[in-house]
Amino acid sequence: MGHSFGANVASVAAVRDPGRVAALGLWEPPVPWAEWSPPEITAGVAAMAAATDTDLLVDNVFGRMFGREHWAAMAGPAKASRRADGPALRADMASELEPPYRFEDISVPVVVGYGAETWPYHPPSARHLAAVLGCEVIEVPGADHFAHANHPAEFTRFVRAAVALAGLSGAG
Repeated sequence: MGHSFGANVASVAAVRDPGRVAALGLWEPPVPWAEWSPPEITAGVAAMAAATDTDLLVDNVFGRMFGREHWAAMAGPAKASRRADGPALRADMASELEPPYRFEDISVPVVVGYGAETWPYHPPSARHLAAVLGCEVIEVPGADHFAHANHPAEFTRFVRAAVALAGLSGAG
């Protein structure tokens, strides 16, 4: 299972050692290197990868993702901890500018998921990726990028769909 950037990590693992990965569940994987990615998404990722002020990068990313009010209200130590990850965030963004794997090299069963209320580029990207991979795509109505937190029962069904592809018990 991989959520967002973690979906790319899971995909790389499956490509590098498919014998250790029985199936993939990919929730809203960012694929800014793909030809179908909107140019403004790729440009935004490139700008984050080039950021020189990683504190400001973290402030902007967390403010956009979780809300400016939430970020502003976050306690100083928690905010400092997030900012300490700024160089790693910048490196993660840079890693998304070149394909970390080829879609055609994924040889394990896959299910792709997205929330119907997520950022506008994820639904078409998830549907396109599912078509490229020849796999099922699951839309969770009302969910956003963080479906595991705001629609846990529906996200659990998505996880179980991936587990069922793996042929593991307990998928029901």
